[in-house]
Amino acid sequence: MNNLRTRRIGLLLAAMLLLSLLSGCGVTDLPFSRSSQALPQRMNYQGDAPIDMVPFSEMEYTRPDGDAMLRRIDDLIAALKTRTADDDEVDASLDEIDTIYCDEYTFLTMQTLATIRSDIDQSDKHWLEEVRFCDALSIELQQKYEELKHACAASRQRDALEKQLGEGVFDGYDGDYTYPEALVQLQHRETELESQYYEAYADLSLTYNGKEYTANEFVEAAYADEIDLEPADAVDYYYNMANAELAPIFAELVKVRQQIAAAFGYDNYIDYAYDVNNRDYTPDDVADYTDAIVTELVPLYKRTVDEGIYASANATDRIKPRRCLQLAESAARAMGGYQDEAMTYMLAYDLCDVDSSPKKYNGSYEVYLEDYESPFVLVNATGYGEDVLTIAHEFGHFTDDFVNYGIGKSTDINEVISQGMEYLTLFYLEDEDLAAELTDFKLIDALRLYIEQGSYNAFEERVYALEDAAITVENINAIALEVSEEFGLTGGWHDAYYAESWVEISHFYEQPFYVISYCVSDSAAFQLYEMEAQTEGLGVDTLHDYIDIATEEDFLALAADCGFTDPISAETIRGIAETIRDHFGL
Repeated sequence: MNNLRTRRIGLLLAAMLLLSLLSGCGVTDLPFSRSSQALPQRMNYQGDAPIDMVPFSEMEYTRPDGDAMLRRIDDLIAALKTRTADDDEVDASLDEIDTIYCDEYTFLTMQTLATIRSDIDQSDKHWLEEVRFCDALSIELQQKYEELKHACAASRQRDALEKQLGEGVFDGYDGDYTYPEALVQLQHRETELESQYYEAYADLSLTYNGKEYTANEFVEAAYADEIDLEPADAVDYYYNMANAELAPIFAELVKVRQQIAAAFGYDNYIDYAYDVNNRDYTPDDVADYTDAIVTELVPLYKRTVDEGIYASANATDRIKPRRCLQLAESAARAMGGYQDEAMTYMLAYDLCDVDSSPKKYNGSYEVYLEDYESPFVLVNATGYGEDVLTIAHEFGHFTDDFVNYGIGKSTDINEVISQGMEYLTLFYLEDEDLAAELTDFKLIDALRLYIEQGSYNAFEERVYALEDAAITVENINAIALEVSEEFGLTGGWHDAYYAESWVEISHFYEQPFYVISYCVSDSAAFQLYEMEAQTEGLGVDTLHDYIDIATEEDFLALAADCGFTDPISAETIRGIAETIRDHFGL
């Protein structure tokens, strides 16, 4: 499962809709084509030139010149105070806005390159420092863009600029510009704490009887009787240490985020987070849906565990990461269309890293490299067959961003495409035995997804509902144990594990309230599996239709237009439970 999907949305792009202005730095409508050269080429977003593409290893990182970027914005803000609505002066402002946007486009590319390279080797402090630099600069730029929008709204050029940038682009930016220094400090503190978590997590190790271990090494040593602890006690020992190191960071993050939400005028952080994730539903809208997860899927999950189905389905064979990539490739080729084109491009330019490494980011994700108008996939493989589906998941995101040039409308829509690719890959694997094995795995994995991500969502809701004084490590750990029991996740280890191991869930630190998107999007993607099982090609065709209009509508309307039943209904959860029961004969 991917742990970091939401790519950095262009700050000025989202606010000022500059696509119509872009020239030298812009992107447009496919077509993908093969040139006479060895590497495939495609047109930029505007369709007026080929993308100047190079393999990932040749993409150069240059630390962004923040001072120059901020100075250009300040210069335009000053100029807008005296400029008239004369056509030539409006054109001058538009040209400068275009330059500012291109600055941001390149900044986001550098920020993403630094993140990828840091995540490939988290022990490399150079790249961690570059990530910190870019994250800090992004806050300054966000503040400055807000100031620029106020300046545009107050200028004599407002109507002319709005005509070019989009009707209503300056709504809400009347009056004097204010961006409280206290809010700036809170945002800086949030990024500092996120970086602190990554650094602390990357450096986690423990010393026992004079020998240093990673978490896996320590537990393996217990199983091998190389240390004087039983495996369960070794797990407790490790997570007690990890929790003591990482949980205080989260407690402070929650407090900081609640203050940020209040500064933006929200009554609570959860509403702020739902807006940030561009959701067209509220926490109240999914209440019955999440209740159905507990009543319908938790008992089914427990039954699969008790009857050994869960363990059997998870016992996939060992397969090398590169072989898993080859299997995902052949499935994409068999689907044809967008999948075939995107796979060709991804492999031609080495836009994926699927190798396994203890130094690598512990998860998987896809991000977009704006200057190259191309996605990139990172997977830290486990070495087992399920890596095929992890690669397929991230390749689903890759295909979406490849076709739509990184213009994602919402997290939920993006996740339907990625999880849909997992389900459809099961039907197009060249190895039938592996396909059967992974189908069992995927359906149990889907069941686990609802249980696990549903519990994570309940955990976040309860933690962020605490009063400030009650946000303590002790209370947070108690909530973690409580929701683990409620969602049927306890059993097999001591309570300390379920109370303390939550610190390994990076979403809590970097993407609060993201996890419910895994559930609601799967409730649409699961229907692609059912379509394909009923009629060969129907699921693939529906996914193509979905990708075609993925940037045009909100999640629920898009699902309805493509023939899905309501993804956030309790009835949909009951249908998923029935399909899983039928598959396993329960």
